[in-house]
Amino acid sequence: MNIKKYILYFALPLLVFSGCKKEEIEPDVPADEVPVFRVSGAIGSMPLAFDAGVDGAYLTSFTEMVNGVEKFSGKIIQGDNFVEFGIYNGNLFLPSSNILQAGLELGLSNSTLPELFRLNKDLLSNAGSVSDIDISVDGNDAVNELIIYEPGIYEICVKVYFIGSSQATQEICNTVILGYRNHGNFLLQYDSSLLGIAQASVSAMAQVNEVKWYIDEKFVSSGTTLIQPLDIGEHIIAAEVFFSNGVVARREMLVSGKTPNAYFEDIAVFAEPIDTPQYRDFKILILAVFQSKNLLLKFIS
Repeated sequence: MNIKKYILYFALPLLVFSGCKKEEIEPDVPADEVPVFRVSGAIGSMPLAFDAGVDGAYLTSFTEMVNGVEKFSGKIIQGDNFVEFGIYNGNLFLPSSNILQAGLELGLSNSTLPELFRLNKDLLSNAGSVSDIDISVDGNDAVNELIIYEPGIYEICVKVYFIGSSQATQEICNTVILGYRNHGNFLLQYDSSLLGIAQASVSAMAQVNEVKWYIDEKFVSSGTTLIQPLDIGEHIIAAEVFFSNGVVARREMLVSGKTPNAYFEDIAVFAEPIDTPQYRDFKILILAVFQSKNLLLKFIS
């Protein structure tokens, strides 16, 4: 069967990362066929209408994870045809929050998806000291350049090859939120001017209650700044930030106690500029499939 497809969507030129975990409940079709939920409209000149409980149509609801973000969906199904309406959660990492707290923030966002994240060796502030980097995302195979267009929550890991060394450094991993409002947003900044001394600070976008610093997973101090002697070798510096809104965020970077330029900065630096965010909070999905009418329509905004 030749199915015409009309799709308003976006493409990823390098990698597409998505994972789905679905919980679905399909209720029995009401015996009295009294309409409870209805979808009606038109696609071009073709009208569409679904009444849950009429002519075998029924309503089902479910949640699934898409790029680490929860999507809440409802679907009216009639045989092979269905219409789905879904909302992506925007209350990321906020304790005791849910989609019902969206309030007036709920609405269609810009469907044009710009570049949200780009990382390669040449973009590093110490690129002259680096021969190569290995980047992996959510356990996928390593690449030398990463570009992400699709909003979501990503675990990005990096290994660095410094010039003059044939071995990669320790791997550092950070959780990065792209395209959604980050309620625990901060930057981990490092000063490499003093050899053998770790100098780091936290620049936060929201009120912070406490910052805990760790070197190689060992707690060393509290406060928004860190000044700590380093012995020779590689070290992973991590900041755990406790925000007043209840969010707890952690980020790490790689430094050396021997070579000033042997470091890898905060991965969040390579995300979209924090002063000009393009949020996709509560993004809407509308999906209509009509097998009997040889038509598939998919709309994501």
